[in-house]
Amino acid sequence: MRLVINLRRYAQTLWYLRPIQIFYRVLNLFPKKVNLILNKVPTSNTFSEVSWFSFNKTSSFDGNNFFFLNKKKQFNHNIWTEKHDYLWSYNLHYLDFLNDLDLIDKKNYVSSWINNTNFASGVAYEPYPTSLRIVNLIKWRITESANDLVINKSIFMQSRWLYKNIEWHLLANHLFANFKALAFAGYYFNDKESHKWLKFAKKNIIKQIHQQILPDGGHCELSPMYHNIILQDLIDLYLLNNRSLVNRDKNFENTLREAIEKMLFWSESICHQDQDIPFFNDSCLGISPKASELKKFISTIFKLKKFKNKDVNFFKHSGYISVIKNSYKALLDVGEVGFSHNPG
Repeated sequence: MRLVINLRRYAQTLWYLRPIQIFYRVLNLFPKKVNLILNKVPTSNTFSEVSWFSFNKTSSFDGNNFFFLNKKKQFNHNIWTEKHDYLWSYNLHYLDFLNDLDLIDKKNYVSSWINNTNFASGVAYEPYPTSLRIVNLIKWRITESANDLVINKSIFMQSRWLYKNIEWHLLANHLFANFKALAFAGYYFNDKESHKWLKFAKKNIIKQIHQQILPDGGHCELSPMYHNIILQDLIDLYLLNNRSLVNRDKNFENTLREAIEKMLFWSESICHQDQDIPFFNDSCLGISPKASELKKFISTIFKLKKFKNKDVNFFKHSGYISVIKNSYKALLDVGEVGFSHNPG
């Protein structure tokens, strides 16, 4: 009986997966060859002054303790390899603290991470935390305007590894994070390999914008939280391209800008009157920024297109309705579960 139930469950799962997901789930069973030898660290490109968007996450690091998901653990050099809850480990290896301007001596913690992890470290080098970490490291390096060969070598090798371990089996927001990281590495480094990453990433980011951003501006996973995370990703990419003194691409910039404006309007409409997100589809507070925070920051980069405010907004492609009457606001989710092949 249990065998029948399990077979039925597998059949129901496979039915909704796309062929590319099944193909890569099988392919991922076999180890990939990645050249882990780097004789010379490529030079890094230059950027004009840039201030990255940041907001106060509920997850934090105060220089002594990491605090994620309501659990606090004291920093020591072994923390990177100790066994933690899976999601807690993910948060740890993002190295989000690099964009906390109040934290001092960031290099000490980055060096600790580099010296105590390797490509066999499990969670540390899974594609998603690797993607977020690459972006955080490069943002920090650009802001500091300083080159460090050891850190740059680590970033380059992580990017090389990621290029061979794209999450095609998952698609959706994980895939977008992979391409964003490779774009950051492609803009940051200046050699043939990084040029290949940049070309590959930009082509796929444009493709994912068309696939993941619905005509009404909503994100395909139909989660207000992930929607704002992807919107922040687009803002980061816009800034990186705009501030690049070597690789600025105005056509790419225009594509990003159009997507940002559409997504911002959706985000502003589908939020409570305190500007925080509703708890639809895997959403919670403190993980993604508010629409008002995003709008304020975007307005410092470019002049936003004005959208006509309505008392009733029906986003038919994402299945959300916003109704405003006097001092009341109603938010309704009347859509599908989301991506049927990845219903996060």
